[in-house]
Amino acid sequence: MNHPWRVLLVAALKATTAAWYAASNLVLDADTNHLIGADRPFMIPFKEGLKAFGDLEYLYIVIDPEEGDSGHRTALDRRRRLDARRDFQRRELLSRFQS
Repeated sequence: MNHPWRVLLVAALKATTAAWYAASNLVLDADTNHLIGADRPFMIPFKEGLKAFGDLEYLYIVIDPEEGDSGHRTALDRRRRLDARRDFQRRELLSRFQS
């Protein structure tokens, strides 16, 4: 091979073109729900449930205290106990009660 730099130049140009194409056209999607076709029979009610209740990664805890001061104290106590847990991360609190 008399001119190896030509081969290296063509390889570098092709690599640059491929990198540009990939960066401008490929989209990273980490949502596992997109791996399953939307037209599958079980996905239609599943997606309706997602719209109504949110994704599976969340857990909603609803505390409905009884009327009166004891119900209020019970709700606040449960909330404080959940907040104290290291494995529980509160994203959002929708509550009538303030601590």
